[in-house]
Amino acid sequence: MLSIIIKSISSIFVSYFFGVMFNVRGKKIILSAIAGGVTWFVYDFMMYLGQSETIAYFISAVCLTIYAEVMARLSKATVTTFLIVGLIPTVPGGGIYYTLFYLLNKNMAKATEVGLKTLMLTGALAFGILFVSSIYSTYSKIKDIKLKQNK
Repeated sequence: MLSIIIKSISSIFVSYFFGVMFNVRGKKIILSAIAGGVTWFVYDFMMYLGQSETIAYFISAVCLTIYAEVMARLSKATVTTFLIVGLIPTVPGGGIYYTLFYLLNKNMAKATEVGLKTLMLTGALAFGILFVSSIYSTYSKIKDIKLKQNK
């Protein structure tokens, strides 16, 4: 469990420096860096519980998107400010690299295996974000309709 906490703190630092590269300013950079730590913590904790890697990616993306939606409203910023920086620790960059590596070395079987796994992980991240964003968008529209009806 200590290793999960250490990796999460490391993810906060990694996300912070990516926030600097993406020109995030003020308290938003700290909040977006925390998003990276939260994302990695949830991912690593789900793996610790024995979930599949795809499920762990999906749940971490759901938690990240909820965090990003809440922080965007509280800090009056865009959701993408927190989403992009928060996704950095979980982006399956190694899978993308090795897929291309195996393709260049003409090892099609291994390239297909690694590429499909990477595609599943990337899809899990995308669906996690889409799931929460859709729910929040629908909730906001219903809330606006009810406010207009009450006036």
